[in-house]
Amino acid sequence: MKRLMLVWVMMLCLMLCFNLSKAENPETILQITAEEKTQDLMEAYRVKAAVVENPEGQRCIRVAHQTADGSWILQSSPWMALPIWMNDVHSNDEWIELEYDLDEEELFVSFCLFPDEDGSWYLGELDGCLLRRDVPYIVEVIDFHPDNNDDFHYGSLRVSLALEDVNLEILPPYTGVFNPILDPSDWACVHVEGAILYDAPDGEPIAACPLRVAGTVIEQTDGWTCLQIGSPEAGLQGWYHTEDLVFGEETEYVVCSFPSYNWDVFENLDSVFPDVDIETDESSTRLWLIGRCPDGRWLVQINVDTVAFADAAAFTDIGPTEHDWYE
Repeated sequence: MKRLMLVWVMMLCLMLCFNLSKAENPETILQITAEEKTQDLMEAYRVKAAVVENPEGQRCIRVAHQTADGSWILQSSPWMALPIWMNDVHSNDEWIELEYDLDEEELFVSFCLFPDEDGSWYLGELDGCLLRRDVPYIVEVIDFHPDNNDDFHYGSLRVSLALEDVNLEILPPYTGVFNPILDPSDWACVHVEGAILYDAPDGEPIAACPLRVAGTVIEQTDGWTCLQIGSPEAGLQGWYHTEDLVFGEETEYVVCSFPSYNWDVFENLDSVFPDVDIETDESSTRLWLIGRCPDGRWLVQINVDTVAFADAAAFTDIGPTEHDWYE
């Protein structure tokens, strides 16, 4: 009797192990069929991802994330006639690195997927450019200079960045022009050096602004244009003479003239901006001097969303715009 019980226990254990291994098989979770080929596979704690090839030679990206109740939610990109590869060594629960080769060139285009708070994945980086979905201006070249916006391309999305909609065959690699994915029609920027920002048409001056201070157009009336600079929650609305601005695609061709400054200011941002919660690392913080007020204070745009005032002495070694890291 004891021997029979032992046999039953062993059989149950084997069945349990078999079922668990079957349930946790990443190709099963990713619903890879017998006709499909797994090109690359990544397994992390709560994420499984693969580049899958179909019999026609097309490839897609599949990502499954595990929810709190243990179930798996699967996402898949469209099939693409591109030689896509995954860097599984540098991929994890927080991002997935991929690339595809360019035709007849010893070049490749890199891109990254990132997860939303709900676990769904989206295209967040393409060929060295960050695609920002949380703000209306979405393209930012990664090798940025923290004190100017030369590498920002302003506009609203023409396409969805959700993994299910990402077709890299129609998303171009970085060329400096983003018209295929950006609609800049609601944007304007300063194109006259020293253009005055006012609190109202014919109102009080807020600051004299350098080239390429940018914002979304809120209203236009009698030769005046109101711009939203930064986010509606933490930014600033102000008025310019319309003739001091350019609009839409023309913003791409204005060269930024934000002043440079001594980066020592990053060491005491809490005292410079006591009412603003910001990072204190020049490698990740955007700090733009976008205007000089009549009383000498600086008008500062912080991490794109926030606009605040700073004392004149807060920034030192003021100089011309630095358009390159190595200047």
